[in-house]
Amino acid sequence: MDNNPSKPWHLRSKKLWRIAQRRTNQVEQQRTNVTVEQHYKQILAKAKQLSVNNTQPIFERDYRFDATDSATFMHAYITSNFYFLLDCDHFYNYRIEYAFYNCPFESVIRLIMMGYPFDERAEEVTPRPDFKTHYSNVLAYQDKKFITQLH
Repeated sequence: MDNNPSKPWHLRSKKLWRIAQRRTNQVEQQRTNVTVEQHYKQILAKAKQLSVNNTQPIFERDYRFDATDSATFMHAYITSNFYFLLDCDHFYNYRIEYAFYNCPFESVIRLIMMGYPFDERAEEVTPRPDFKTHYSNVLAYQDKKFITQLH
């Protein structure tokens, strides 16, 4: 938790994923959260491998230890055609949000996502107001240290 007294109270937040890990009496929830995070990392690795020829900027940010942003976000990976977010909701469940936009590897990723835990903990979303605008806004708003260009 960021206890900096100069920050307004609503900006000092605990990361929900840390609270979720401490809820040792919630064994099933913890197991599911571990599984969701492991699958997220597997798909992330595959998406990175498949994005190797991407010429557009890629946004990737690990929010887990960053108290300057959302209490729910854990990790984000956003390319010009793939949106992938891991977060922890207010019930301490890890969730995945994803979206595709003319993605050349969509079928590969969808195949990996079939079945548990994605049938319960992943949601295909529509970035607002639309994918292209959302992607452009992320690149414009986020710190450049989280943006890379492969080529």
